[in-house]
Amino acid sequence: KSKGPDKQTMTASTSEVVLDNVISLLQTSRNILVLTGAGISVSCGIPDFRSENGIYNMVCDMDLGLPDPESLFDKEFFLDDPVPLYKFLRTLSPAGNAPSVTHRFIRSIEERKKLLRNYTQNVDALELAAGINKAVFCHGSLATGSCSKCSKTKHIPFRDKIFSSSIPLCSFCSEALRPDIIFFGEKLPVKVNKLITSDRDKADLLVCIGTSLSVAPVSGFLDFLPADVPRILINRTVPKKYGSSFHYQLLGDCDIITTYLSARLGWSNTSEQTSTSGPPFSLSIAEAGVVLFGDQTDGNPVVGHGQGKQKHKLTAANPSAENLHHLDGDAILSDASESDKTDLTAEDNFLYHCDRCSGDIQEVRYSCEKCFDYDLCS
Repeated sequence: KSKGPDKQTMTASTSEVVLDNVISLLQTSRNILVLTGAGISVSCGIPDFRSENGIYNMVCDMDLGLPDPESLFDKEFFLDDPVPLYKFLRTLSPAGNAPSVTHRFIRSIEERKKLLRNYTQNVDALELAAGINKAVFCHGSLATGSCSKCSKTKHIPFRDKIFSSSIPLCSFCSEALRPDIIFFGEKLPVKVNKLITSDRDKADLLVCIGTSLSVAPVSGFLDFLPADVPRILINRTVPKKYGSSFHYQLLGDCDIITTYLSARLGWSNTSEQTSTSGPPFSLSIAEAGVVLFGDQTDGNPVVGHGQGKQKHKLTAANPSAENLHHLDGDAILSDASESDKTDLTAEDNFLYHCDRCSGDIQEVRYSCEKCFDYDLCS
């Protein structure tokens, strides 16, 4: 098998083939699924999770009394002591952050009636500020809050309460109010599961932007979509698990990349009313340090020029869920062979719950191939 052109033989025309194919997909697709993560909000002043200046390192530097950074978003820890979460949230800017160039790029897709859905893992709700009507908040939003105990206070405006001098309390039962975000260990909203199940056979392109795809179950979108749906990645790095699942990878600053794509597509309004105007449209992808991977017209993987650090060969998209044993409907294959079973890592244990008994799935997880995020323990 060809390993693709050597770095020394890279030419501008090679990269142009990759970019032309990406542009063609964006032009011709009519039902685009966009999956976004924290990387699209970094230029808005909102930190991501895992980078050097991300939330987890910020939490480590703060005296919050947490056993580990992830406890900040643990439901049981919050119910026991809501102070650390509110203390951290108050370090973020109370002013309304403007959406980024990338948010506007997604809005431009919607304005051209090409956006099937924008599934976002972010809780900052900047999609609403950008005017993206088809945004789905997979992990909830800080825009609203509810009582952590009773059901009488639900989904009330919450931003101002986050930055109040005291912990906001329910006016009915006096328990702490919680932001309407999905804590670790909680199921995704039912709406998310229904929509992605409905969108599965409609999507003709998947674009993942600013996400490491390291948080389940949203990362399972790639396994759930049909294998023949083209996939484009726009991110600083290649996701560890799903790097080979993309037909095209554009690695670098997502605002720079989406600004470039907008210029090529003639979507000149992308940089309006954003937190940053982005680089000039004349700036080339190579000058911006963006690395390209993708299929040429003959189907062979190629690597584009640029100054990025990642250099991975792209294989044909093959998002098979090799870690799952697929079921038809909710039937259990009680006689599944050992080769069909996969032990879950400790990192994944708390993320999955059985949809039949509601218990944590400790060892073997069975997943329905027709319904998203439907899992059984045995």
